[in-house]
Amino acid sequence: MKKFVLLLSAAVSLYSCMPPAVNRVIMKTYPPRSQDSSVVVYFSKSEIPVHAENLGIVSVYDSGASSRCDSVSVVNIIKEEARKAGGNGAYVSEYIKPSFWGSSCHQMTASLLWIGDFRAAADTGIHPVAQLSELKRIKPERTLSQVQLSLNAGYGFRTAKISDQLTQVQQQLLRELKSGIALGASGYYFFNDWTGLGLLFSQFNSQANALASTASGAQGIYNIREAIRFVGPSYAYRFKSGESWLVGMQLAIGYVGFEHRETLLNELYTVEGATAGTMVGFDVEYKFARRMGAFASLGLTSGTLTSYTENKNGVVQKVELDKDRWEGLGTANVMLGVRFHLK
Repeated sequence: MKKFVLLLSAAVSLYSCMPPAVNRVIMKTYPPRSQDSSVVVYFSKSEIPVHAENLGIVSVYDSGASSRCDSVSVVNIIKEEARKAGGNGAYVSEYIKPSFWGSSCHQMTASLLWIGDFRAAADTGIHPVAQLSELKRIKPERTLSQVQLSLNAGYGFRTAKISDQLTQVQQQLLRELKSGIALGASGYYFFNDWTGLGLLFSQFNSQANALASTASGAQGIYNIREAIRFVGPSYAYRFKSGESWLVGMQLAIGYVGFEHRETLLNELYTVEGATAGTMVGFDVEYKFARRMGAFASLGLTSGTLTSYTENKNGVVQKVELDKDRWEGLGTANVMLGVRFHLK
């Protein structure tokens, strides 16, 4: 579990340090200016000197994994783009501030300017409306799907420890129950290329068998089956890594259900319970077609059972567990799957 958390943290740290994306349309250039040369940035069109010359337009926007995108950093990027084009000024024509449902980045579009001699600008005065064409923001085309559906299956194991106070036979049965088949499914709607909301489902199944005797002395196969399932609303984050690779992370809070079933000849014993829990996931996808991809995923489900309903040969009762007997429902799942990209 610790290795998985470290891997997830490393991936988040790596891609949370990416700069914002820059898109530019340059119509005219002068010799590039040095990095320490002054660039004046205007936020009001009426302040632009009348003789300012438009060199082009640049947009600085969230790439989907950007973090260095505060307002000062974005303005510095615009200044650097102006220097590359040989300009010494910029007019910010559009400024999109961070929002809860949109991007967490400051995003700006600016016209790059060559003003020439600023002293001359002082002599000629400030024109109330500079002769610059209105240029709209260069918006990046959406490259990823709006709706994403996934199906996956693989191997899982329970993370709870086995008590040392159990018999060797009991410990052996629990060791067999600790690993089993994991299944999953999810569906998301993405508001943009990188963030979305949806529903996440995961189920862990395991079983164990042993030769045992009933109270009357009859022998038979003692069979135990367990299932832990999670379902709940989920937040998803994804970003591209190259042309065909996608990296995704998910966080969900929801329902964790537990089922335990024991059978021996005609005897039946079941336990059912539920609690609230969380699930975090990390996956890497290879898109082999425009609308389909294959992916590998790691997932951690957590939850603690404090009570359950017991059914012993038709006799049903509710059982409240002492704190030292609470049942850990945590699982770790390694799965492969197929993903469908719609719209």
